[in-house]
Amino acid sequence: QSFIWDSYGASLGIWEFNPAKCTLRESIPLPVEEVLWLFHHVLKTALYQLKAFELVPAQTERGVPSAALRGGVSAALLSAFAFGGWQRAR
Repeated sequence: QSFIWDSYGASLGIWEFNPAKCTLRESIPLPVEEVLWLFHHVLKTALYQLKAFELVPAQTERGVPSAALRGGVSAALLSAFAFGGWQRAR
């Protein structure tokens, strides 16, 4: 997205890419900084996806809220939902 926006601005003449910091292609000189930025974000996204599918099983016994807390939160959400429905019906 950034590269497209920058290329659009360069085509309008608002700014231009530094030819000393572009690839040596004649037809479409790609700015090295933009290509590295894009590679960085693609790589970062891929690594975050790997983290999302953890290879180590989660420790489910740690950090689980008590039954009383879960019941209280569920009751509060249900009460808020019912109150909102009641207000809308009035």
